[in-house]
Amino acid sequence: QATGATFEEKIVRIGRPELALTVSAVYRAVELRAKTEAQFAIQYQKMNAAGGNFVPDMWGPGRNINYLLQVQPNPISTAASLIEQVVIRRLLLGNAFIYIERDEWKDPMNLWLAECGGYDEITGTYTLTYLGENGVRFKVNAPRQDVLHFANTFRYQQGFWGISTIKYAYDTLSLVKTESNQALETAAKGGRVKLIIGEEKPSNGQGTFAFGMMNKGEIDKYAAELNDKVYQQDIVGIRGLSALHDISMSAQDMQLMEHMNMGLDDVARFFGTPRPLLML
Repeated sequence: QATGATFEEKIVRIGRPELALTVSAVYRAVELRAKTEAQFAIQYQKMNAAGGNFVPDMWGPGRNINYLLQVQPNPISTAASLIEQVVIRRLLLGNAFIYIERDEWKDPMNLWLAECGGYDEITGTYTLTYLGENGVRFKVNAPRQDVLHFANTFRYQQGFWGISTIKYAYDTLSLVKTESNQALETAAKGGRVKLIIGEEKPSNGQGTFAFGMMNKGEIDKYAAELNDKVYQQDIVGIRGLSALHDISMSAQDMQLMEHMNMGLDDVARFFGTPRPLLML
């Protein structure tokens, strides 16, 4: 506030979802999700001979696929680091993509974390770019069967593309946004301090008055004008008192400032992480 900047302006300047990680609670929530999910073993399975139960496939192509999923998906990543990045992109960007690079026999050879440039519904192909070995960047038009598309829990109406958790929370938490703005406005004014306006007593017997000898109606009218222009219902007019009196903030008024913490609670809810684990 001393420099002229406000908390609200700071929020507006966050133009990319990744910058939300500068908020410690969001960073912690995303980190918890990413590191926890990266420890889960992903297993390739197929239906058994009797048909009905899926069982691990550790022979032939199945063995290779499980190695890619559980140990090393490509020459520059581990399985855990790949899943971490998938979770982060899914939460912050709404969608994550893995490109399945196949060998000459069409068996999976590498799994690459990719960025999507779009999806063609007519041909059923994704436009992807990924960083391969030795820092070489590749661009491919991959058919749908060669792409693992991880959409976020929150999705657009058609259900195909996911929505960033940050964006979804921002768009839906209108109540929190309204109350936060009110709290910021109140803080900028130094809190909700109520005032009482009354008649000013004569000074040194000279008969001078700050407000003149106003009657009750005039005092109420003056209080209403100040409330409307400045203080918004925080001033009341009472006759027979000195000109201006401060009244301490009520418990409800002071509690208004605590509403800013609602944002932290909602970080825990939207990211599905227990509040104590966010170190709040």
